[in-house]
Amino acid sequence: MIDFDILEQDTFNINFIKRILSRPPILRDREDRLAIAEMIRDLRYFCTVVNDPVERLDFVTHCAKFLKYEYFPKGFEVVRKGDHGYNFYIILKGEACVFVPKSGKDLKDHLLNDKKKLAFEDYMTYIKKYLTEPQVQKEDVTTSKNNPKKLRLQRSSSFMMATASTSNSVQKMKENLAKERIFNPEVKVYQGKPQDDLTFDEKLLVLNEKISQPYFHNGIATYKKVSILRTGGYFGELALLFNQPRTASVIASEDLHLLYLSSEDYKDLFECEIDNMWKKYDFFKLMFTDISSTLIAKFCYLLEEKRFMHNEVIYKENDSPDGIYIIKHGEVQLSTILEGEEQEENPSSPSKAHMKKKAPMYKRKIIVF
Repeated sequence: MIDFDILEQDTFNINFIKRILSRPPILRDREDRLAIAEMIRDLRYFCTVVNDPVERLDFVTHCAKFLKYEYFPKGFEVVRKGDHGYNFYIILKGEACVFVPKSGKDLKDHLLNDKKKLAFEDYMTYIKKYLTEPQVQKEDVTTSKNNPKKLRLQRSSSFMMATASTSNSVQKMKENLAKERIFNPEVKVYQGKPQDDLTFDEKLLVLNEKISQPYFHNGIATYKKVSILRTGGYFGELALLFNQPRTASVIASEDLHLLYLSSEDYKDLFECEIDNMWKKYDFFKLMFTDISSTLIAKFCYLLEEKRFMHNEVIYKENDSPDGIYIIKHGEVQLSTILEGEEQEENPSSPSKAHMKKKAPMYKRKIIVF
């Protein structure tokens, strides 16, 4: 069994991968693709696609012809709910949080939280002011010349700002510095009590707040974190498979190194899997007429088809649950436990004390017919 915890350690040569994947596919020779495949073949995603190690190496070597590399600093949004999906992502290194809209019940508990609203306003004011300042002030970067780490950050920031050649690059650098400061525990953006400050998750959202597609309403976060993706995790495939908008937002909670496939390359590599997915979708669309297409698409993506032979036991009582079963073809028999009471062989003692339960005649199980 593969130990994914070990695999999540920094075992990748990021610079080598970045250099090779920056080339057009036609210029990547087999030796380079094989070298990359050796590094990434045991990522969680590839292990779920192909079990056999030898076959997996061949598959990943083929994928390495089309894979590309992308980097997102901490706090940057990778995909946004509702946007059109163009890429499928695999996490090479780092961590990202997945956010979805809160339900009505989740929002109800926070609607009257005026302190959170004040914190939100302070952060938005700070971000707007910081990004519109003509240059980064020294006191905004460091408060002590005795701190070498802060001094290096000041000099690095000043150098970057001085050498930026376009307004876009200057704005990008300001955004990076603003995000660094918001996550710096020594920087106090919110002027109220620390316990009323925005949480880490809310800071990720506020940094990516847009008027056209807001994460907040009246200062209250309307999105919640549902999962954390780490090395080997993947996302973005549902939008490509079913040509639907993104169903969740993903924001980098650490510096994030990603591998990705374009929509066209993904569909070429997984043509057979996509055909099977559409067959499942068409089948369940007829069965569940009242369920939304998006929900059916998610269900079909997670669904795995299994075949059982005649008289084969599917599961027994006390087995650990491993999923739910939907019968596509065939029949099953459900057996139940039969229990009763039997009297001890001493006929002179008819009292209930000499009555005992029978052992089950047979355990409950499902048998395929």
